[in-house]
Amino acid sequence: MELPVVNHKDYFAKIGDDHKFPINKFGDLANYLIEKKIVKKFYEPYPCSQETLLRAHSEKYIKDIRNKTLDKNGVKKIGFPLVDSVIKRSYVATGGTVLASKLAISTGIACNTAGGSHHANYNGGAGYCVFNDVAVASKYLLEKGLAGKILIFDLDVHQGNGNSDIFRDNRNVFTFSMHSKSNYPAKKSISDCDVELKDNTEDKEYLNILKFHLNKLNKENFDYVFYIAGVDIHFNDRLGKLKITDDGIKERDEIITQKDSALIFESGEMEQIVQPTATPFNIPVKEPKRNASPMLENTINRPIQEGEIIDCATMNMSDLKSFLESQIQDSNDKGILFSLHMKATMMKVSDPIIFGAAVEVFFKDVFDKHGQLFEEIGVDSKNGLGDVYAKVNSLSDSVRKQVVDDIEKVYNSRPELAMVNSEKGITNLHVPSDVIIDASMPAMIRSSGKMWNKNGELLVEDGNGKMIYYWENGQIRGEGNFKDDKRDGKWTYYNEDGSIARVEGYKDGVRVNKDK
Repeated sequence: MELPVVNHKDYFAKIGDDHKFPINKFGDLANYLIEKKIVKKFYEPYPCSQETLLRAHSEKYIKDIRNKTLDKNGVKKIGFPLVDSVIKRSYVATGGTVLASKLAISTGIACNTAGGSHHANYNGGAGYCVFNDVAVASKYLLEKGLAGKILIFDLDVHQGNGNSDIFRDNRNVFTFSMHSKSNYPAKKSISDCDVELKDNTEDKEYLNILKFHLNKLNKENFDYVFYIAGVDIHFNDRLGKLKITDDGIKERDEIITQKDSALIFESGEMEQIVQPTATPFNIPVKEPKRNASPMLENTINRPIQEGEIIDCATMNMSDLKSFLESQIQDSNDKGILFSLHMKATMMKVSDPIIFGAAVEVFFKDVFDKHGQLFEEIGVDSKNGLGDVYAKVNSLSDSVRKQVVDDIEKVYNSRPELAMVNSEKGITNLHVPSDVIIDASMPAMIRSSGKMWNKNGELLVEDGNGKMIYYWENGQIRGEGNFKDDKRDGKWTYYNEDGSIARVEGYKDGVRVNKDK
């Protein structure tokens, strides 16, 4: 099978011969591949569409690039003059990576001779990167249902901070960056796995570190792999700071591409490589993406000793969300309040992730429908439902109303939520601090440990007897009996106009029938 290679004449932009970025290399590479008959013909991409770019970049930033209205600081950060040829190149190169990803679906492997613009983030470009082509293509594959789990494997000498920023909270994309510690960018972002190399690292040490991490990554099941094959690790690169030879780069790529598989860019199913009994290099410790603990910094530079076991705790996000969904459904079936409470010990590390997952699961319909909108306005599920309300308040009345109405639909279809403040309509999924057990304890223990619904009423009164609760307009919403703190017998639920919505029967708190 001939390797599909994507290339376009517009990869070469007119930025002047005196510019420090060697843009001539794209034309030279294309000519070399043809002259040496390595490639018979190139696949030519179309410019990336606005719709596809919006998957990874803000509408304002795309508009500023297209119309040349980006401010001076933004242009300076990119490093290229904002001229027609640069703009055209940015659209075409991004389209090239999207095309390569499509080709790889049928051929198993494909390559784009440009791209890898890993410094561009959602709101802007940087470091000679205008649009983040790999991020755009990754989101394209995910949203089209062509991939479920993607690995971005970045071996450029610079950290892929744009990739880690864009996919910071995306569990479907794993970002890996192995780069020079002292090189650009000065302020690194946090990838899912960052491997920092000291200055003047040579072939042997570099390849040993690479093999170790490939072995780890090979235990995961990725549908696609984007391989950013940076050659600026070469010892002749004037800004690289590493000492990798021609042979070292060749061996690196041979290690990565030695088996054929349905992966993207010169990447294949990674070979299982046995770790030596003692590693001569330092193991990088991944810090959390947010609120990283300074205590971890002390463990980064200690080498593994022979016979030593490195251990850590992990949580499967898919399993967590399945558990949360089952508990929500159980609460709905039993007609009880749904409430979330967490120990404060690990609040800065794990709890925001768990809390955000609970918010996304409970309001799944809302996040599924408005996910792209939430991404554009910066909604963060780890900040709770309150963040949704705060962010949508800046939108037009019609859009805001649509989101709020969809939230209300969830309230009507899901179990009732425990309240932190019934009068203000604040549930315990509004703000993360309200689920910390210390902070939420006062709300949780009101009236002997019973929690309150959104109408400011106790769902249970003295454990036994009749219970009635109401709509805001004063109409009865539901009525029935409790026995030993559990719903028992016939329960009738009403619409806001007073008509009967449904009748349910309970035994020992478990719903046994339901009549519409």
